[in-house]
Amino acid sequence: MRIRKLMKTIPLLLGVPALLLRPWTSPRLVQPEKQWPCLALAICAPLLTRAAMTPVDAAWQRALGLTAESMPVPQSAAMVALYILCLAIVPAVAEEAFFRGSLLTGLLDGSRRTTAVVLTTLFFALMHGSLASLPSLLAASLMLTLLMLHSGQVWVPVTAHFFYNICALAWGQIPWWESLISGALLIALAVYI
Repeated sequence: MRIRKLMKTIPLLLGVPALLLRPWTSPRLVQPEKQWPCLALAICAPLLTRAAMTPVDAAWQRALGLTAESMPVPQSAAMVALYILCLAIVPAVAEEAFFRGSLLTGLLDGSRRTTAVVLTTLFFALMHGSLASLPSLLAASLMLTLLMLHSGQVWVPVTAHFFYNICALAWGQIPWWESLISGALLIALAVYI
């Protein structure tokens, strides 16, 4: 358990120097002219990822005989605000500054694009140290990495990471079959739009 907490703390601590080492640029990152489509993706992609991966995580956990850790439900507005700050905002900023800001852009400059994407995705997912949530962590990490590649701006994966974390906090209270229906409706809506 201590190793897992240490693994979670290291990227948060590395996120501070990564924030200071800006700008995170690479000639291999796309720089779109309009940023609003990236913002729309940063809001929709985490919802779709969370909705699609909830039943996958449930099947994965049943197959391996694992149980996901559940978080206590906050009982006051102050606890909700603290949860959002500590479990959504701080990790989104620090982890994205390190993983997508420093690590991905550094790997893009020194290796093949595929290698950079795979290593960044794997390191992020494994850093969380949760075998029970590995499928959704890999999917979320890949989504965040692709958002960085297609937007060229670290604020896009930071925004997506924040929304993903908020979804993960709220989604834990929803039964898997309801999230499957919600996911199907979200995917149908995205296809329709």
